[in-house]
Amino acid sequence: MHRRIKNWYLEQDSRIMKPKYIIEHVHIEETVDAVEPPPPNIKRTFKNLHDWLFDICDSEKPKMAIANYSLGVFESPDSRVLFLVGLNKYTNPNYEKIDFEPKNMYFLLPTEDYRDLTWEQLADKLTEQLRDFTKTQKFTNSYLADANSIVLNGNKVIWSK
Repeated sequence: MHRRIKNWYLEQDSRIMKPKYIIEHVHIEETVDAVEPPPPNIKRTFKNLHDWLFDICDSEKPKMAIANYSLGVFESPDSRVLFLVGLNKYTNPNYEKIDFEPKNMYFLLPTEDYRDLTWEQLADKLTEQLRDFTKTQKFTNSYLADANSIVLNGNKVIWSK
């Protein structure tokens, strides 16, 4: 990403003040860890999203503080798989790193509930279900609530402090 930054300063002449421009070229680059796709023959381990999220809350906690949790969806011709990872941002260089992967980080979405949905409908349905989950006592008492935010597909804020 390139940005031009205008710095205004005024130089006093003997009679008038003239604006001058200094244009700097700044190159900002952020590296983001990629989430590995689920195994090819993933099996359904949980009946529904609720059971999967409760299992994540009851399972191993991260060994370090996690700033943000990210959920996303992998899609194949036969299935859609939801994932959850914990991310932290680092500087010098700018880097968003996956610092936590729950043991059951993938959830095979039940085809009977999610098969015929467009991407937008899927995102809306998951957003509603995930927001409902954040209102539960299980979420409130979990390590997930210690983060700053939970985001779906990089742009839908599910929850934030």
